[in-house]
Amino acid sequence: MVAVMHEIAVTGVCLDDLRGEGKMSTATLTREAQGRGANRYDTPRRFANQARNKFGAKSVSNFTHIERVDVRADSNGILSVTPILRTDRSGVLMPPLNIFRAIVAKITGDTYPESGEWAAFKPAGPGGQDYSSDPNGGDVEAVEQFARENGQWVKADIPF
Repeated sequence: MVAVMHEIAVTGVCLDDLRGEGKMSTATLTREAQGRGANRYDTPRRFANQARNKFGAKSVSNFTHIERVDVRADSNGILSVTPILRTDRSGVLMPPLNIFRAIVAKITGDTYPESGEWAAFKPAGPGGQDYSSDPNGGDVEAVEQFARENGQWVKADIPF
């Protein structure tokens, strides 16, 4: 749990928070904590209780949880990213970023920037690359070249 909160304090981004309001669903919190070594048998409620008791969060309902990210290419080869999400999850609302960083600093002993605002989460595509906008400016041949160089989505032409 501390590793998740440390990462949030460093980046200023709550995972799956598409608006940058400093909130996170309990499902996302559980996924991230278990991904960093937390007990697989702990419930989302336990992680929410830890966020409230140790990090000053408040419980609120109707949060976003991104279940997966769908990446598709249109007929021109332009990639588009669509997050598949649910908005009916319970979650926690973190205090303002400077207060949150001060709380995490007391626990971890690290120093964090004292200023700043919560930033919006941007889902990444396959391979950890951000495809929220076309990196090639809409040029179809550049998309094919980009995909060939990265070995994704474009197969070698088969002569007939």
